[in-house]
Amino acid sequence: MFRPSAALLSGRARSALITGGGSGIGLAVAHAFARDGIRCTLVGRTASKLTDALGTLPAEDLAPGQAHDMVVADVSLAADWDRAIGAFPVSS
Repeated sequence: MFRPSAALLSGRARSALITGGGSGIGLAVAHAFARDGIRCTLVGRTASKLTDALGTLPAEDLAPGQAHDMVVADVSLAADWDRAIGAFPVSS
């Protein structure tokens, strides 16, 4: 199982943008981050898969007022990638 290292998560990095977050490795990474209280923004091409995946992420350890999020995007397209980055909460 993937476990984020302390070095990777040091400082104020408490949000993660995860491409391919609707299934497979991306979803497994999202679960590992979410278990450590990191807010996840899932990115993928299929809204239904992202919605289902989002519902499986633990949220108990998130800071008050935070929630996991999703962005439907094809990151091989520049406009979609820009939109995904624009939706990412970099300040918290």
